[in-house]
Amino acid sequence: MRIIHSTITAVLVSSCLAAGAGASDFDGFYVGGSLGEGSDDYKLSDTGSGALAGISFNNDMGASGITEGLFAGYGKRFGNLYAGLEAEGDIANTESNTTLTDGGTSVFIKLKHKYDYGAAVRAGVFPLENTLLYGKVGVLWGRFEDEAVNDTQTLAGAQFGLGAETALNSNTTLRADWTYVDYKSASYTSSVQTGSASPTSNVFRVGLAYNF
Repeated sequence: MRIIHSTITAVLVSSCLAAGAGASDFDGFYVGGSLGEGSDDYKLSDTGSGALAGISFNNDMGASGITEGLFAGYGKRFGNLYAGLEAEGDIANTESNTTLTDGGTSVFIKLKHKYDYGAAVRAGVFPLENTLLYGKVGVLWGRFEDEAVNDTQTLAGAQFGLGAETALNSNTTLRADWTYVDYKSASYTSSVQTGSASPTSNVFRVGLAYNF
């Protein structure tokens, strides 16, 4: 979170510095990279079977970690308005583990969020000539692994986000954004348990883009 607060300040300062420069017009193709912090939350429902028959758990668990990503897209400016399409891929690097206990019986759950890929529509306005405020809506596919039962699944999720982007010069822009993702629930099973995990994710990122 501290990373993003500092970078939002940098975006605002940079927008003032860029005002007198030959700034990007935000038209055309671009590519870039990002770095940020992601936090995942899981709503768990677990039922024992076999040796653990007759027990059930409902619990929440979460984790956070550094994310690294790449993105590419195309955008078009229409006066003070903007619209575009963007594809992205991120390494998530978050891992959660918990032990659920019912009396003397325990179930261990270990979930890892490995990576995401997807696309979104971006649309926004220009409060300053060289600074874009935007929202985005799209879909992400996240790769999740339950190491406790040795199961890996790809889950689709709806993503929603807000951000700010400012031109540093005629080809380079700096951005900071927040994205929320609500993934489809994952089901898992083993010889002693069956259950489901419903993940959601909040990601705060900063990025640099090169505009062609």
